[in-house]
Amino acid sequence: MDPSRNPWRNFRDWTRRRGAESRSVSLAHLGMTYAAAVALYGLGGYWLDMKLGSLPAFTLVGVALGAVGGFIWIYREVLRAEERERREKERREAEEKDSS
Repeated sequence: MDPSRNPWRNFRDWTRRRGAESRSVSLAHLGMTYAAAVALYGLGGYWLDMKLGSLPAFTLVGVALGAVGGFIWIYREVLRAEERERREKERREAEEKDSS
């Protein structure tokens, strides 16, 4: 496959150029991932409750685990994004210094 026709490469290039729009897509991604974690763990807890007849104990535990796990994942993603921004800023400053 021709690398210039790789759709994921084109998407990454597009998001780099779009700035604020790509940030909003990233925030939507974070929100959807968090909601999915809570929902999936909650459904897993509900399934376990139905099997054991202990409604709502495991449903609540599943929702709590999903919420905590989703928050930890979001926190790590934010740290990674801040690190990428810092490196990008340092790279731009170094390029400006070299060009002057």
